[in-house]
Amino acid sequence: MRNDGTSLQDKLQKALKEYCETSPAYWHRFPDTKSAGRGNYLKAQPGDYMLLVPGPCLLIECKSTMVGTGIISMAFHGGTGKNQIAKHRLWHRAGHPTLYLWGDLANKEVQWHSGRAVVKKISKPLVIGGLDNLLGTLPDVIKIISRETI
Repeated sequence: MRNDGTSLQDKLQKALKEYCETSPAYWHRFPDTKSAGRGNYLKAQPGDYMLLVPGPCLLIECKSTMVGTGIISMAFHGGTGKNQIAKHRLWHRAGHPTLYLWGDLANKEVQWHSGRAVVKKISKPLVIGGLDNLLGTLPDVIKIISRETI
C-alpha cells in the first residue's frame, strides 16, 4: 500500500457511504488538485470531507503515514497543512467541530482526533480502531465530537 493519501481517503469514503445509507447523514468529498486531473488547479480545500449529521456539520481531514509520524507534525507540515489548520479554526469559529483521521498504514491502525485539539497541538485520540474497520469507528466518533462545544 502506497502512502499518497488516497488509500485512507478511499477507505473513509467507503465507510461514509455505508454509514449514510443507514443513518440520517450526508457526506461530500472536496475535490483536490490531484483528483481534478493533470493540469487543472483547484484552490486549497478546507479538508477532505464534509459530513452532515443531525446537529453539527463536520469537516474531516485525512492524514496517513507509513513511518510512524504523528498527527501533529503531519497536520502542520508545509503550506497546505497550515492552510488547512486555518480553515479548521474558521470552521470552529462558525460553531462546528472538525476531525482529523490519522492512519498508520504500516500498523493498520486509525485514530480519530478532535480538530480543536489538533490546532492547539494536542494529540489525544478520541477513538482508535483498525484501518479496515472505519465504519465501526464512525458512530462512536460522531457521538463524541457532536458533544464538543466552542
